[in-house]
Amino acid sequence: MMNKSELKNHFSKISDPARLWSRKEIFEEAQSNGIERKDAYNWFRTSSRDGFINRVDRGKYSFGEYSTPAPAPVATPAPTPEPVMNFEKETSVSLRSVSSVSDDEIYVPSKDATFIKWGEFSKLKKIIESKLFFPTYIAGMSGNGKTMMVE
Repeated sequence: MMNKSELKNHFSKISDPARLWSRKEIFEEAQSNGIERKDAYNWFRTSSRDGFINRVDRGKYSFGEYSTPAPAPVATPAPTPEPVMNFEKETSVSLRSVSSVSDDEIYVPSKDATFIKWGEFSKLKKIIESKLFFPTYIAGMSGNGKTMMVE
């Protein structure tokens, strides 16, 4: 039966730096050397913290120093020639004034003699008369005059 430091030496000897181990393989190797699973788990956690076991990828670990393989060189495309621009001819550019579209008319509807004040009309009237921004939601059934109350 090995102790934890002997297990560390064992993995150092048998492990190739390029080999990646799964957790299952690490625990099976530890159990085959007489370490119980819970002790192997605790050793795995402490060895991960002190840097002896390095996580390389999801579920893949290495012992000691692990260097990732260098990426394959990427072929660079040949540079494309820039288009030749001919600036010899002068062209006249006409500048036009910019006008914005705005509605100068102010729409004030005429008073409806058949309108009946209902609901929260007095509060809505105070909001409109204050001329301050106050978001308001008017809820109600279709056709009962919600829009007319605001107009």
